[in-house]
Amino acid sequence: MSLYEYLDQRERELLSEIEVLNGQIAERERELDDIGATRKALGIEEDKPEPLSPHERVSMRIMVTRTLKERFPNGATITEIIEHIKDTWHRDIDRNNLSPLLSRMYQHGHLGRIMSTRGWFLIEPEKHIQGFRPYLDRRASRIVWCQPEAAVDEDIYEPLRTYGHNTAA
Repeated sequence: MSLYEYLDQRERELLSEIEVLNGQIAERERELDDIGATRKALGIEEDKPEPLSPHERVSMRIMVTRTLKERFPNGATITEIIEHIKDTWHRDIDRNNLSPLLSRMYQHGHLGRIMSTRGWFLIEPEKHIQGFRPYLDRRASRIVWCQPEAAVDEDIYEPLRTYGHNTAA
């Protein structure tokens, strides 16, 4: 295994572990909200400081990955990503800070581009087969992975960009 393959594999493992931990944190936050609502309903109020949100520790990379995976599986523009991060994590991300991250994720093969919408989509290597390429199926408005010979009608299938490939052909 090359160093690049090891780093890529380890990065995927860590992102997966972080996603599980974030899910556990979200469960605990919901439980705390329920406790707070119950205290309020019973008239029990305490003067204690608001706990820090664990979302403050979530990296931009994880927020982008989760946004594209959970909210926009068929791609999103940078504006949609920024708005979703603001709505979900209450974080104001500057376009000038996000753009270089998206470019790096693209160069590392984690993201692809939808040229017609100027959107980004998440590439999950385990979800496609060797030799298949991503296309935007305009009829269904979704991303599909297929062999280039199967996607010859460019009126239906828009070839999507991935790093090292200007088109899917």
